[in-house]
Amino acid sequence: MWALLVVLFVCCIYLYLIKPNRRRAEAAFFAKQMYAHRGLHDDENGIPENSLPAFKHAMEKGYGVELDVQLTADNVPVVFHDENLLRMCGVDKNLREVTCQELKEYRLKNTEERIPLLTEVLELLGQTPILCEIKTYPNKNLAVCAAVADALKKHNCSVCVESFNPLAVRYFKKHMPEIVRGQLSMDFSKSDAGISPLTKVLLQNLLFDFYAKPDFIAFQHTDKKCFSFSLCRKLYQPFCFAWTVISPAEAEKAKPYFDTVIFERYLP
Repeated sequence: MWALLVVLFVCCIYLYLIKPNRRRAEAAFFAKQMYAHRGLHDDENGIPENSLPAFKHAMEKGYGVELDVQLTADNVPVVFHDENLLRMCGVDKNLREVTCQELKEYRLKNTEERIPLLTEVLELLGQTPILCEIKTYPNKNLAVCAAVADALKKHNCSVCVESFNPLAVRYFKKHMPEIVRGQLSMDFSKSDAGISPLTKVLLQNLLFDFYAKPDFIAFQHTDKKCFSFSLCRKLYQPFCFAWTVISPAEAEKAKPYFDTVIFERYLP
């Protein structure tokens, strides 16, 4: 009897931990969009990812835009994915160690395009739906959340935020509760992310949902059979975003499990 009670108690705690926020009408708007991953980028035609032309192209095609935000050394929010500048700019430096002024010297993928400021992107996209991923790379903690929040307050845009870091998701719940927020996750057993094995287990199994209270879950679509995601989806029915879908065939397979997709390499 005691063993059964212990099992029931543990199950109740687990179900509480993975419970996201209730389904909000505001989140439904974003769940109806399809998002071009880092904009509609095309290296062959000189349109690099996370660049103003990539975002403009997506906007003109009627898609929402997924983008990444992190901070420079002088705490300016810029739109860039990688921790290091090498892949995109050919310079072996971490972005967080470079000032905004220094960034102006670098170009993306041998084009004339530079890394855009978040404010520039918000001004360009206006009411185009934006899915803003918050990158909390080491040594910056949650300062990027405050910088993004400040920028959003100054622009009338259709923006929701997401992050792998539940502390970042929690920040927006506490400081900008009107902003729709999402928890990113995946099967971390396949990942070489520089986090501890325990953290990987906690993040993969959505065990911070009780704290972050995301309005949607953005999960890697190839990992859709992960137990906690499957249970959360069926039990609590949160809005679910699939990332990153790269073909119509993948989109078709994802459709029964997700409300919308973040895509690249093809046009839905």
